[in-house]
Amino acid sequence: MPLLAKTISVYPFAYLSDDISIGDGTVIMPGVFVGEKTKIGNNASSTECCYTRRFTIGDRVNYHSGTV
Repeated sequence: MPLLAKTISVYPFAYLSDDISIGDGTVIMPGVFVGEKTKIGNNASSTECCYTRRFTIGDRVNYHSGTV
């Protein structure tokens, strides 16, 4: 089961796998794939069409379209 903070924003057409962790204030934009064993810190954000799997993204990181 995903571990999601109460203050995240997830836009339509984003995909969240099981076994993930997303911190407070994080924004997940449309078309973003958050794959298994991914950890995203607090106040992070993404643009559209990013793919993460088995990866850790720290606090206050902005990752952009095309990131794999």
